[in-house]
Amino acid sequence: MSILINKRKNMTKKNLILGGVLAVLVLSAYIFNGPFAEWKKNLNRPKNFVSGFQVGDINKIEIEKDGKKINIEKAEVSTGSTTEDRWKISGTKDFYLTKEATDKITTSVRELLAAKLDLISENKDKKKDFEVDGAGTKILLKNGDNVEADFIVGKMTSDYAGVFISKGDLDKIYSVKIMALNFAFSEDNIYNKSIFKTDIEKINKIRFQYPGQEFTIEKKNNQWVGTSPKSFAINKSKIDGVIKILADLTAADIPEQTFKGTGLEKHEIIVQVTGDGVDNTIIIGNKNDKGLYYAKTGKSDNIYLLNKDSRDGLNKKIQDLK
Repeated sequence: MSILINKRKNMTKKNLILGGVLAVLVLSAYIFNGPFAEWKKNLNRPKNFVSGFQVGDINKIEIEKDGKKINIEKAEVSTGSTTEDRWKISGTKDFYLTKEATDKITTSVRELLAAKLDLISENKDKKKDFEVDGAGTKILLKNGDNVEADFIVGKMTSDYAGVFISKGDLDKIYSVKIMALNFAFSEDNIYNKSIFKTDIEKINKIRFQYPGQEFTIEKKNNQWVGTSPKSFAINKSKIDGVIKILADLTAADIPEQTFKGTGLEKHEIIVQVTGDGVDNTIIIGNKNDKGLYYAKTGKSDNIYLLNKDSRDGLNKKIQDLK
């Protein structure tokens, strides 16, 4: 009996030893393939050259693409009794970025600061292949006059999960898994091309003013009619197209912010739309060499470009609406 008990004790001891050895092996495998592997991988990973500052430190951003430069800066804006910082295009009176555009920039910079870079090439002659040369988007992130980061965003990676980046004085080319980085600093994202965004149902009066002619139409009893300089009937299908343009007017492009050559001072076309909480005026001037028309609102000196369809849709005579 005692021999049997001793045998069982020896077996239990052996099982415990084997179990302990197995646990050590499992733990070692986990460490080797998990944290250690990750540590070893990061040990050989290149240092992120866009680092060493906080997103909140940045108050100026310079962007250059295809020879065109856009500078944006933080500006203090009064909102009633309080003030807030908003991003504004430098050199303009009130060309502010939308909240969506601001969020894209802030998020992409924050992600870039924390990102892990993958080295793609150390051959500077390869920069052209990845568009991290003159074809890329050059970005300077600044705190006042101090440059915190200087980098070039190239084309997207083949899996569309990231982009290639480098900098002018760097031969190395990296990839970084931040898909939005390319779009955050694009011209289309920076410039707010929305001119008017209005609920159609709130519009009840439109005034058209041209050299030598001015007339007004109004919505009465749910019907559009001409009221000035005389009463006249309105064709619903014809006025619907005009109202649609005025309710959601978007620029085709944003030109250089100078009035020279725009013809806006001549007031060739002025259309004012009013209604329930609505008072928007668009002024349209000359055509540029690309067939687009200069325009501005009555409340701002921001200059936009309208396509021919939008301009022609607002260039109406009384007989055009009958």
